[in-house]
Amino acid sequence: MILGLRCWPEKFAFVLIDGDVSSCQTIKSGVKKFPTDLSRPGFLSWISKELKGLLTNHDVKTAVYKQQEFSPQANRGSIARRAEVEGVVQAVLYENGCQDVDGLLKKQVKKMADYSGSAADVLEVLSTTPLKDHIGEETEEAALVAFAVLKKRARG
Repeated sequence: MILGLRCWPEKFAFVLIDGDVSSCQTIKSGVKKFPTDLSRPGFLSWISKELKGLLTNHDVKTAVYKQQEFSPQANRGSIARRAEVEGVVQAVLYENGCQDVDGLLKKQVKKMADYSGSAADVLEVLSTTPLKDHIGEETEEAALVAFAVLKKRARG
């Protein structure tokens, strides 16, 4: 089973998929919004507990998250908060037996998914997959990175 994630400074989306490229299915997906009444350390601890809950109920051996793209216009505080979330995600996944953890940029997803269009349009990959229901949802990038890993594995 592959866990795909997309983090924001204040929430994260997840998609658990299983199967092969042509018949993969979503086992579970959702968006977890962080409680607003927590301090920053409390909030990071909350992320850890939420992920551990997912991992306890599912046999996840591979996890991938949509890594933050560089943007000179991005808010530095927002970048730092998202980086914290991504760091906690990596540590929790690894500590809980998911030894294959990686972050992917759009250009990496493009290559893994054999997509011929631009990296900016790589979400189009989902339109021809069993995961197309995630298009337009907050889970779309989580589904995309999970599918890219599945596609890369199929190629060997």
